[in-house]
Amino acid sequence: MRPQRQAAPTLAGRPAARDPNPGALVRELLRPEAYPGPIPSGVEVRHTHASWVFLTDGEAWKVKQPVNRGFMDFSDADRRRRCCEEEVRLGRRLAPDVYRGVSPIHSGPGGHAFVGEGAVVDFAVRMRKLPEEEGASVLLALGRLTPRHLQGLAETLAAFYQASPPLLNAPALGRADIVESYQGLLAYAGWLIDRPLLERAYRGQRELVAQHEGQLLDRVARGRAREGHGDLRLEHVYFSGGRAETPLVIDPLEFDAGLRRGDVALDVAFLVMELEAHHRPDLTTAFLSRFAAASGDYDFYPLLDLFASHRAAARARLACRVAADPATAPAKASRKAAEANRLLALAASYM
Repeated sequence: MRPQRQAAPTLAGRPAARDPNPGALVRELLRPEAYPGPIPSGVEVRHTHASWVFLTDGEAWKVKQPVNRGFMDFSDADRRRRCCEEEVRLGRRLAPDVYRGVSPIHSGPGGHAFVGEGAVVDFAVRMRKLPEEEGASVLLALGRLTPRHLQGLAETLAAFYQASPPLLNAPALGRADIVESYQGLLAYAGWLIDRPLLERAYRGQRELVAQHEGQLLDRVARGRAREGHGDLRLEHVYFSGGRAETPLVIDPLEFDAGLRRGDVALDVAFLVMELEAHHRPDLTTAFLSRFAAASGDYDFYPLLDLFASHRAAARARLACRVAADPATAPAKASRKAAEANRLLALAASYM
């Protein structure tokens, strides 16, 4: 039985109606007339593990799904509103002209819409729509992502971290993080992922943490821990007009501040892990060398194997969660299980 929930306030402080029916919300937000003028010529919806993204002619409207996955809780409208507001705040740091604000969703006689006078039942992050062909993952797939793109991104990220205050009390990556990651994956071992592969990755990560414990702590003490992006993957990077000089980074991790705060090299390890998974050492080298020079930070190099392995394991765990979800279609569950094993093999390869 679905638990009773408190009514959430609207952006104007009025009480909101009960959580909307997800099926009705998605169906009714596919109507062009549900959007402010000029009314779009059509609407397309994309599903992620956490959101529905409605694409119109020039905008994207991201609605968080009413789910509680343990590590991420969007189970009531007030939480979703606060996470939308936080995503806009965080997103404007690296993509200031993309994030336009938080828009309430009304429920009126005509159904759910971003226009009208009905009760506010939910919220969406309103964004400028970015051309898919400008995305780093698409450019990489087409063979058009160059060292210059990665160098421009490195300079942008170095400036971004330097503008953020040091977090001298932030925890360094340590044994507890490795154990927590291992235990989270252990539930899927022998079912979705290969147990010996998991043990090999875990053993190597544990040894590296013990070997570099002093350096991990020293980097925090010297101000190398900052509030970062938290989910710095290729699919979140765009280059305006395809130009290396104009990188944009969207979709920051908004629901848990602790997952954004840590060593800056741990933040960029997402990119390193993905580039190496695509067998592009030239791009990895271009990115890291420019990032080190722009930030004046060369001490992270001995830690990169540990950081990239930890990030690959985290992505494997997320793929397992999606594969194990009963709501996931069988074909997608199979793809996600295969993805989890590829990522776990990558995590072990760093050892």
